[in-house]
Amino acid sequence: MLKIIFFFTLFFICIKGRPVAHIIPHSHCDPGWLKTYEEYYKEDVKIILSNVMTQLKIDSKKRFIWSDISFWIPWWNEQTIDIQELVKGFIKNGQLEVKKEKKN
Repeated sequence: MLKIIFFFTLFFICIKGRPVAHIIPHSHCDPGWLKTYEEYYKEDVKIILSNVMTQLKIDSKKRFIWSDISFWIPWWNEQTIDIQELVKGFIKNGQLEVKKEKKN
């Protein structure tokens, strides 16, 4: 059975004196922690990213943050030009954020 874990960032802001909660879904994979880099990529990352792109296409109100750039590049390179253009549109309209990993 496949288990994919999505994390959610919850933060509050005040708009006109009223609290507003924002929940932002994101995913996280630690290469080499529970699985090898290759296992994470084949068993989790490809499925997560493909499903996210499908959901973003279905609903333009959805947002997603991807923070594991080391997995992003191989996934990106496997995509068709059509999917790459779709993804560029998600980034441009703010539905998708791809965060660079921070260097210490």
